[in-house]
Amino acid sequence: MYGHKWTSSYGDEPDPDKVWQATLFDCDWQAIQNGLSVLVKRGSEWPPAAPEFRKLCLGIEEGVNVARAPSVKATAEKNGLRALTHKRSEAEIEKAVSKIGNLRGLLK
Repeated sequence: MYGHKWTSSYGDEPDPDKVWQATLFDCDWQAIQNGLSVLVKRGSEWPPAAPEFRKLCLGIEEGVNVARAPSVKATAEKNGLRALTHKRSEAEIEKAVSKIGNLRGLLK
């Protein structure tokens, strides 16, 4: 999606320092898709930083009325609760890392 702008910002290796993994740990695939959708609608020329992308995934963006986007709001509320109550297994962590690697591939 961002081509050379992605690699010039983040390099060729998917998440070597695990920043994206740590930032998106409680985002499910629907939330990730929400974030990607916002990026496409925005037409941003440069890729976002991990914390900014997290906000987009969870609908915590200036100018976005979360109340008018119930699926985003529900995802954010569900993920927040899950983050507080659910301890991830090694298999879940590995699956999440793989998804983040795939996400980074989509954004390149």
